[in-house]
Amino acid sequence: MPTFCPPLARATALLAVAMLVSGCGLHRVARGDANAAAARQPGHVLVAGRINYVIDGRVKAPYGAFRPAWPAPFVSATRLETGDTHASPAVADADGAFVWELPPGHYVISRIGCGTFSDDTYIAWPRVAFRVPADAPRVYLGHLRLLGTSYREAYTDSAGKPREYGGVRYRFEVVDEGARQGWKTSPMFVRGDMPIGESLLNAWRASREATIARIFGAPPR
Repeated sequence: MPTFCPPLARATALLAVAMLVSGCGLHRVARGDANAAAARQPGHVLVAGRINYVIDGRVKAPYGAFRPAWPAPFVSATRLETGDTHASPAVADADGAFVWELPPGHYVISRIGCGTFSDDTYIAWPRVAFRVPADAPRVYLGHLRLLGTSYREAYTDSAGKPREYGGVRYRFEVVDEGARQGWKTSPMFVRGDMPIGESLLNAWRASREATIARIFGAPPR
């Protein structure tokens, strides 16, 4: 069966949906040119890095549209300054590399992957964030590795019959593979106590500035 990502209008998790209802926007991220000196869109920054599934110690790249290949990791991130969701399928099949054009700001990743919550490729709220600084035309975010471990577990259903279910459990790490000359480094990071879902939405509604400070630290005085 083909594996595909749903349309961008449906490619958001709880926070993104709630913010859209509140009047915030959904933006398809433009694919940037890694050889360019700056983004083509005024007020945007070139943002580069890699993101890859690593399942049971094996990188799933190269990616593809049909099983047994895995789809390249679709990414949806919310910019905390505005509540806008920025969604991108522009991750290279060959090695998970990406170059995006994004406005400066503080972002939390709300979703990675295709399909639904029951799919091994779908990850909701990985507690990964990144900052796109405004003082550099090109920013390197690092390599986000989606470290998955397969599992199978037995259970007994309501009729007393033995059953089995399984899937993939994830943890995450960011690796600095070295930015090229002229690229500022602003690595993605994993924070286990980051608010997610409805908790993040409530905190964001109460104070955008306090939410940014809670996740990224207070800005320098």
